[in-house]
Amino acid sequence: MSSLRTTLFMGLMLVASTIALAQTNTPDNPSWWNKYQYLSTHAASPNAGSSSSAAVGPNVDVSNECGPQSETYVTVNTSRPKNLAGGSNEIFRDPTKSTDGGKSFGSANFFSFSSGKDHFNDKPMITADRSLSSPLRDNIYVAWDAASGGSSGGGIRVAHSSDRGVTFTVNRADDPHGPGRSIGAVPFVGPNGELYVAWNDFSANAIIVNRSFDGGNTWGTPSTVSFKSLAFDIGIPAESFRGALEYPACDADRSGDAHTGRLHCAWMDITALGTTDIFTAFSDDNGATWSARQSVTDSLGLVDRFNQWLSVDPTDGSVNVSFYDTRNDRTGSRYQTDIYFTQSADGGVNWRRPNTRVSSVSSNEHDCNGVFPCAAINYGNQQGDYSGLVSFGGVSHPIWTDSRNNLQVCGSGLRMEEVFTAAVE
Repeated sequence: MSSLRTTLFMGLMLVASTIALAQTNTPDNPSWWNKYQYLSTHAASPNAGSSSSAAVGPNVDVSNECGPQSETYVTVNTSRPKNLAGGSNEIFRDPTKSTDGGKSFGSANFFSFSSGKDHFNDKPMITADRSLSSPLRDNIYVAWDAASGGSSGGGIRVAHSSDRGVTFTVNRADDPHGPGRSIGAVPFVGPNGELYVAWNDFSANAIIVNRSFDGGNTWGTPSTVSFKSLAFDIGIPAESFRGALEYPACDADRSGDAHTGRLHCAWMDITALGTTDIFTAFSDDNGATWSARQSVTDSLGLVDRFNQWLSVDPTDGSVNVSFYDTRNDRTGSRYQTDIYFTQSADGGVNWRRPNTRVSSVSSNEHDCNGVFPCAAINYGNQQGDYSGLVSFGGVSHPIWTDSRNNLQVCGSGLRMEEVFTAAVE
């Protein structure tokens, strides 16, 4: 829920190396641009996580910014798959749009203003219709939860634009007459322009999805992906003073293969051991009904998994999931986290085990590797509420908050808490 607490776009970050470069930061020369120019001609330093089930490339520090970074997100330019864009909760910047690959950013486009107490707009997520067969190709969709608003306000808001983001129209995907009781909205688009939005209904304690077949103008009746045990969040040791948020991460198969049109969602829930795990389900009827949920992780006992993301590769239909995992904490405290990855090559029925370790060094966001007070280092965000993943062309790119360098003081008493990524093939 921390986009209200400044989930702000950090700018384009090319995946390349851990070398830090200091630059000025102006609208036509953002601080990462010279770094991008350098990294585009220099190889990344090899530091891959070990894996027996998939090839993992170098762990890459893509932010190199002093101070806390959390709530990571990543996407790919499908016309130039080596070109990635990543963002994080970097606290000090404003969201803007770039039309030249990220070298410069224009002014922000604001919409959906609210007055009074109806302004708790949280965790906005954006997607676009990229399907060649879609009559709504290039439409842009933004979904978020407006958690305030009285007896009929709040709810799951969806903004749609048919003019490449110049103007937006906003409505609700949940009950437009009822109070908001949901959080963690995620929009995704099917192969023929179907628009879906999923969210966590913390009152019904269920993962919910709704769909629109006219570009977001009208919505159907919400359906249940799965009921669950965890309503809102949980103070697992790795996110003890913030709490790991309950939310869905969903995508649609647009590959043109056997499972084209199949929808997939992943979410976290409590296990019988009191730990947290990652579950998935799929739908073959536009979200009306869903398969039984299943865990996608290795069965290892007292291990927490959280902040998952799911991405369906539109080129081969593989379903990919990344998540934080505490299995490498040998102290039994479940403080240490790594990013792990798994994949289904048969439409979400079977999942690759053992899961693949992506991060090559464990992070400790619980007590910041022994630095006190930890909250002063990362403003209490810990890993934040979510982390991203994008898959294309048989390559997946998880992106995560990494505290391997947080013993390094970088200015005004701040410490390095970085955004890392790696390619998984």
